[in-house]
Amino acid sequence: MILFDFDKTLIDKDTLFGFYKTVHGDNTLFKFKRLIIILVAIIYKLKIINNTRLKKIGITLFLNGKTQAEIEEKAEVYVKGLKLNSIYHDIFLSCPQEKRLIISASPEIYLKKMFPNENVLGTILNFDHKEVKLKLNCYKDGKVLRYNEKYSNIPIDSVYSDSYSDMPLFKKSKDYHIIEKSSIKASYTN
Repeated sequence: MILFDFDKTLIDKDTLFGFYKTVHGDNTLFKFKRLIIILVAIIYKLKIINNTRLKKIGITLFLNGKTQAEIEEKAEVYVKGLKLNSIYHDIFLSCPQEKRLIISASPEIYLKKMFPNENVLGTILNFDHKEVKLKLNCYKDGKVLRYNEKYSNIPIDSVYSDSYSDMPLFKKSKDYHIIEKSSIKASYTN
């Protein structure tokens, strides 16, 4: 299997905040909540909280109060504005479809809208009326967990990612490639 991260790998930016903005709406309340999440992100960068806690706070701030149907509708709108890069066009699409997998910390709710005909694993959200919670953060070891749930008997041939946070996947692959600005910065063999 050939695995591809999404943010800054198949696309040149982080997409989660843009998704939050699309779902919530760009109004005065959003601008206030944006300041809160920036402060929380600084606390995360200082390693006071972990990525899962950061993501839970973002979900609470920007997605709670919306139904799953409302969020899915906004996800459909959001992905129409995303532009895939040369890694997607030149490498991802050249791999056999049955062997390629997008595995990302981004929520599946918009990844599956972006890639309806692809194998996709991402962060899972849980919906209970208008309360949205993080069910599984597909980040670091969470990616290995998600992969093993679905593909435990299939070896990982290659991983393409912009981040060393994917080291748990890198360790399970035959080789891995670090992506920077739509190109391969470095390649390693295990």
